[in-house]
Amino acid sequence: MAEKDASDPAPSKEALQPEITGSLDNKDIQIEVSNGNGISGMARQVSGFFQQYGFAKARLTNHPSFNQNLTEIYYRPNSYQEAHQINQMLPKQARLIESMELRHDIQVKILLGRDFSHENNHFTGNDPVRVGHSAHGTQIDKVN
Repeated sequence: MAEKDASDPAPSKEALQPEITGSLDNKDIQIEVSNGNGISGMARQVSGFFQQYGFAKARLTNHPSFNQNLTEIYYRPNSYQEAHQINQMLPKQARLIESMELRHDIQVKILLGRDFSHENNHFTGNDPVRVGHSAHGTQIDKVN
């Protein structure tokens, strides 16, 4: 299992632009959202948020325990770009972890932790975040 730390110094937004927007088609990215923080309905809210931006409906699961402290994003080998794009759409950057243990039909799994327990506004549309679409993919602008 390889790990890429989201806290590494980030390149400029311009440098990320081709990687984020590339030629990804959101509807083809199969995601799972797993509730690891115990907040009822949060996985459904996160799935709905991504559906608003063209992603297919996510597979919703509960983590075996609700004691997950930090949100993590697991991705299949060759799906780093998709995981990175999803991470950029979140209110806080999560740790990205390559995994061969995802369900066969899932490319990216978001395991929600307690660090997202106060982020409901982001997923219900009440947070000042603009996500735009173009022929080049999804572009994310966070408004401060």
